[in-house]
Amino acid sequence: MMEYKGYRAAVTFDDEADVFHGEVVDIGDVIIFEATSVARLEKEFKFSIDDYLNVCEQRGRTPDSTAGSFPGMATKGTKPQKRTIRSSRLEIKQLILCLLCFLW
Repeated sequence: MMEYKGYRAAVTFDDEADVFHGEVVDIGDVIIFEATSVARLEKEFKFSIDDYLNVCEQRGRTPDSTAGSFPGMATKGTKPQKRTIRSSRLEIKQLILCLLCFLW
């Protein structure tokens, strides 16, 4: 488990691709990241959280927070929208193109 600014991420390793995959847990939004080394994975995780918080601020929405929540506990009657922010610097250009296509 990794932690940064109150957000936690679960990490798996794909031994066939030799890549670490991380996903922020216990929030409604989806934030995923990847890297080929542990040091790089930590940087990508922090970058992903900072980017997520910046995007939320730019859009005027409150980011999901793990503060005061417990894993597996859901608020009755809520259906959080899922959003994906994928932040592997190798895929930023592809993400921008996809977002532009989605917005058009």
